[in-house]
Amino acid sequence: MLESQGLRVAFGGVEALTGVDIACRHGELTGLIGPNGAGKTTFIDAVTGFLPSNASGTVLFRGEDISSVPPHVLSQRGLNRTWQSVELFDDIDVWSNLAVASQPLTLGRAVTGLWRRERDERIEEVLERFELTGVRSRLPQELSLGQRKLVGIARAMVAQSRIVLLDEPAAGLDRTETVWLGARLRAMVDDGATLLLVDHDMDLVLSVCDRIWVLEFGSVIAEGTPEQIRRDPRVVEAYLGEEHSNAEDRT
Repeated sequence: MLESQGLRVAFGGVEALTGVDIACRHGELTGLIGPNGAGKTTFIDAVTGFLPSNASGTVLFRGEDISSVPPHVLSQRGLNRTWQSVELFDDIDVWSNLAVASQPLTLGRAVTGLWRRERDERIEEVLERFELTGVRSRLPQELSLGQRKLVGIARAMVAQSRIVLLDEPAAGLDRTETVWLGARLRAMVDDGATLLLVDHDMDLVLSVCDRIWVLEFGSVIAEGTPEQIRRDPRVVEAYLGEEHSNAEDRT
């Protein structure tokens, strides 16, 4: 679904990514982890077109080279992302936040009625999936942080995404909210969605992902299933620590 080949990102003389090869398979939940400063958000920025003057290498989306395609066009094609700071429209309600994401650039007058009905049905379906129906008429600032995070993910899904890149969706959530979020993400993938998850909550990542890639200092140091990553000595030393590496043995 999404693949980087030799992806490099430099800011001045500092390389944030140093030739990264990462692949996200269709219908899987792919994890991307690593210490602070490893290049995780930079990777998301680069493959979604937000660093055109800093990035080099090749990015393939469904087999097509999108290295020079701007973000708004990528979004229309089904490549979408969320943001660490959520970035909702604070002056409109939850339903309208989702409606904005589904608005096409052009709309023929003859299909306006049909398009609106299909849009409304899609919004209602996504609101129900994320248990947001009860807050559909509320403004974002009236919601909890967990609810705002879910609205951000729901907005990306309403846009009929083929893949969504999630940048630390569990940041700031308590354990109950994180477990609930993980269950929703897993259910989405089981229903056919394709997701890339960047997060520092290792319990979340190791429990819901099909495959995980690990970055350190802008380079990939490991890739594999959660079980393989949990036991990889390079990953344990660089990031996980003994607590997570031994967690499976204690269960």
